[in-house]
Formats: sequence, C-alpha cells, structure tokens
Amino acid sequence: MVENPANHHQRFEGTHTRTETESKKIPPTVIALQKWKKCLFSVGVTHTQDPRDPSLEMLKLLWSEYLKRTQDYPGGRIVLLEGGQREIEKVETNEEYDTLIKQHGEIGYIALLARKANVETLSLEPTLDRPVERVLRRRNVELNYQFNPYIEALHPSLNAFDADSKYVYWIGRLFRQMNAGGYTSEEQIRTYLELRIATMKESLQGSDQFKDFDFSFENFERIYESKFDAKPTAEEARWLTFLTVGHMLPEKFKDIDKEYPEHWQNHQESGNNIIAISEAVNALRDDHNYDIHHTLWTHGWSPFSIQGEPHTKKLLNRGITDWGPKMIFDPELKRTLTSQFGARIAS
Repeated sequence: MVENPANHHQRFEGTHTRTETESKKIPPTVIALQKWKKCLFSVGVTHTQDPRDPSLEMLKLLWSEYLKRTQDYPGGRIVLLEGGQREIEKVETNEEYDTLIKQHGEIGYIALLARKANVETLSLEPTLDRPVERVLRRRNVELNYQFNPYIEALHPSLNAFDADSKYVYWIGRLFRQMNAGGYTSEEQIRTYLELRIATMKESLQGSDQFKDFDFSFENFERIYESKFDAKPTAEEARWLTFLTVGHMLPEKFKDIDKEYPEHWQNHQESGNNIIAISEAVNALRDDHNYDIHHTLWTHGWSPFSIQGEPHTKKLLNRGITDWGPKMIFDPELKRTLTSQFGARIAS
C-alpha cells in the first residue's frame, strides 16, 4: 500500500532531532494574527528541495491550524506563493511527492495542500497578467502599489542605471529562475529565454531608455563580455546569479569573493552595478509584497503566505503585527514549533 504523500514526512514526528546542518539554517519565522475567524499566517523558511526536510512537517502543522481556525469564515481563504504560481497535478505516490519537492520545494508543498483543500492560490511575484488585481476587483479593491516585472526597470529609483546593466541583470535573474525550474537542456534554456526576452521587449521598447535597444540574447552576450571579459557560459551564469541576489549583501559578500575571487577583484565596478540594481528591485518587490498582504487582510481575506525567511522578516520589520490581535497558539503546538523546528513566532 502506497503511503499518502500528504503524510509522507510524518516519520519525523516526535522523534526528530535537528542536525548540525539544519541548525545552521535560518530559523523559520511565523507571523500569525487572528481577528474573530479572520486569520493571517505568513511563514518564512529556508528554501528546500529535500523531500524529507523537517520544515515540511512544520508547514503541515501550520496549514492544519490555518484550516481549523478559518473554518466557516465567510471572508474567504487565499494562499500566496513566492516565485509564481504552481500548476500542481495530483500526487499519489511517494515518488511523485519526492519529484514535487525536488522541483518546487516547500512552495510546491503548500500549493499541493491548498489544492487538496480547494483553496485558491496566487503568486506573490509581480506578473504581466496581474492575477492578484483580478482577485481584488471581485470586491472593487485596487492595489496601492502596482508594477510588473519589466516595467519596474523604468521606476525612478533605477534611473541612475544604464540600459545595458539593467538588461544583464534581468537575464541573470532569468538564469536564476531557470535553475529553480530545473531547465537543463540547451533547447529548454533557449526557448525560455526567447519567450521572456520577447515579453521584456514588448513591455519596455516604448520607453525612452529602451526605444532602440537590441533585445536579443546575442546582444546580452556582447554586453556581458564587455563587462566581465568572458562569455556567459554555464559557469559564468552562476557568477551572474550570485550578483542578482541583492539581499546577499553585505553579510554574504564573502561568499562571492570566496568562490569567484578573480571575477570580483577584476570586475568590482560592473559587479557592484548589478548588485545595486538588484537591491533597488528588491525594495520595489518588498513594497509589492507588503501591499498584497495588507490589502487582502484589510478587505476581509484570510491569507496564508509562504516565502523565503528574509521576506517574512521584512514584513515583520514593517509592522505587520500591528494590523490586528496576535494569535494565541495552543501551548503544546507552540512548543513543537519552537523546540522541535526552531521557529520564531511573532504572535
């Protein structure tokens, strides 16, 4: 008999001791508010592709608590996913469960649980079709902060950066997304890039800065070589993806320097430029993230969000716990979350 994938990792329950590697991971952050039956759960974790990562059990406990507390709530449940929507098919075997986690991580796991509970999911990422806004319009609500993943290139906070640097940054971010999506073959990579670059061109070519810009992968190669004296091979792409993760700095600067010392010593100006763009874009996305949570909460939804721990911490630092009464957890559940999984509960 095949084990139910939703219970796949219950082998950890009550017996798991955190390993040294797990202890070095950033502890999960859990934000929980409750006003009558309206609840907000925002969970930040270290991303994982390990099907047996104990954090998945923690997420299952929090999801069960969310369903229990919002049962019969008329305002509606909704799940917010970092990194885009996941089209999750039925998962019936252990092998299918393992594949799901390896491809989509903990985000895919929550998407699976939401699908099983018939709860609507939305991407936390800004997208051209703006699905969050479609949901909000059901109640005649508009987001305060609206942008899409390419128009943000024209935001005033990025005016100081040239078009070439912005283009290299966006291609680098596409490399990062391809890594996360498991794209490996040259055909997959080329098809993915061509589709995204075409969308980028459509969004930006009407602007003054990008009016006559060459939106082609060949132009990216030329720009990259001029900035870093190298062709953007697979190994080079790893260096570029380092630079596009702006929240690595400054505490993780040494990781770049350690793995790519010659790159960093010889191309600090170009590298700093990409990093600065990433920092500016991350600030815009933080505004977007905050506004989605705040708008849904204040207009009656009960949101459950899952994202990387730094994003949840930023919500915490911006005062999300001032929005309503903090949730009071059952003492046994709270002990399990804090002692067994090392979670920090902002409730």
